[in-house]
Amino acid sequence: MINEETHNFLTNKLDDLLSRISNPHLSELCYNLVGKDGKHREEYLIAPAAKGFHHAYPGGLLEHSLEVADFCISDYELMKRYKYESLDIELMITAALLHDIGKIQEYVVIDVSDDKTYYGFTETGKMIGHLCLSALWVYSEIEKIQNFPHELQEHLSHILLSHHGRVEWGTAVLPKTKEAEFFHMADHRSATIAKGY
Repeated sequence: MINEETHNFLTNKLDDLLSRISNPHLSELCYNLVGKDGKHREEYLIAPAAKGFHHAYPGGLLEHSLEVADFCISDYELMKRYKYESLDIELMITAALLHDIGKIQEYVVIDVSDDKTYYGFTETGKMIGHLCLSALWVYSEIEKIQNFPHELQEHLSHILLSHHGRVEWGTAVLPKTKEAEFFHMADHRSATIAKGY
């Protein structure tokens, strides 16, 4: 459970991270979806990251997304010492903020008891799932951004569709780029460490 002070801290951290994305296309994409006036901002701040596996509470999606971004940033800074500076960190930060955005429509509150919120799957969650829904929403928003580079669109979409890493874990495709592999490891670490919380 996230208290109000922590939630405010995470919201401010989100806005700070958004302000640090210098690529104009990625910046516009993130602002349009989860920025202060973003179309999914309100739901993004209160949605869970899972039904029960990890970050399964109001605000869990925000916390998980920022945690993945932090892992990407810290690992990138470490890896630069080993000549991996060619990795696109802004692409991975964007992916961190948007990779699970479809969870906004994947889960629904079914009960609140003893200050604990319980979630179930929506019909959309059952029929489409957050991985594909997130990729669809992001792809659709990219189509509205003038001159968004096609290669950047493909690389971001690939990370979103491959971030579960393995077929048995529900990935749509296996990671095929360094950024996608790097991102999968950050996402998996966040979900695994927070398992049961």
